[in-house]
Amino acid sequence: MKKWYLFILIVCCFACAENETEKYQSKCDNVVYVGEELTEIVINDVLLNMYVKPYIFGDYLVVLDPMSNDKLIHIFDNDSFGYITSTGQLGRGPGEITNVGEVQYDKTNNELLVTDASRYCVFAYSVDSLMSDPLHFPYIKATLDEKLHMSHYAYINDTLSIGRLIEPTSNYTFREYIAKWNMANGKIEKMPYEHPDIENKRVVSAVSVEHGLYVECYNYHDLMTICTLDGELKYNIYGSKWDATNSRDMLYYGFDAVFRGDKILVPYFGKSNDDDAYPTSFLVFNINGDYIKTLETGRSIEYFCYDEENDRVIISFNNKIQLAYLNLSGLL
Repeated sequence: MKKWYLFILIVCCFACAENETEKYQSKCDNVVYVGEELTEIVINDVLLNMYVKPYIFGDYLVVLDPMSNDKLIHIFDNDSFGYITSTGQLGRGPGEITNVGEVQYDKTNNELLVTDASRYCVFAYSVDSLMSDPLHFPYIKATLDEKLHMSHYAYINDTLSIGRLIEPTSNYTFREYIAKWNMANGKIEKMPYEHPDIENKRVVSAVSVEHGLYVECYNYHDLMTICTLDGELKYNIYGSKWDATNSRDMLYYGFDAVFRGDKILVPYFGKSNDDDAYPTSFLVFNINGDYIKTLETGRSIEYFCYDEENDRVIISFNNKIQLAYLNLSGLL
């Protein structure tokens, strides 16, 4: 009889441990309005189109302008926001970019890494050379598999990048995974965890080497998943509108996510999918997936990045203010 009690106790303990990975958010109602805290970044020296994407790389604010008909990448000083130079010539000639994708930074070699999704390669630009020669010619740092495409990733070093992998399943369909990518040898390894109830995954992701975690946030499901860098599940965080049904009628998480120390910031839609659908707020979680607060900007957010040195987010908006920053000190 004692053996049966021991067995039941073990099963119950195991079940409790399993349930600790599943977290349900009944409501996210700690809303802080931060619209008046935004500081506009005025750009006068270069004309930016819509849908620009900011990055912070070292001492520079780098702005990707994928709709440009000329230079696709603009570099600014991250303190004064003064214009420095532009690079990434659009075109089909040698060293030119046909279809710009992800932009990352190799801190060790001080290089900008720019993916050309049509030429299936990653160009590398020496930042030091760009400062003295805007016509600096890049070299090809890595080639891409034409069938397995890393469309969004965080570069850690030459042998490890982590991000979103796209795998075609037909001429018109594809699947998304979170995967590791070794640029040096081209090897791609899919992460082992996938949510069992979701058939058609569309996600954005962020990586924290400091905490040994990555997070994936789902576009069409009210779900955020936190895993170790080996793809072991830590937490599934379900929002109040969670539904495993495959539908594109609603948008939830979108565009991007970042780690800010032991916090996670991600834009949140939570509304019907239409042409005017943009998130206006950031949800803030701790690294255990517990909701902390909502930062409401009152403006349509396109993209953003985290400036660790100045503890602020740089945001591109779809309205009269194109770029602005929000200081996080005192808010989080």
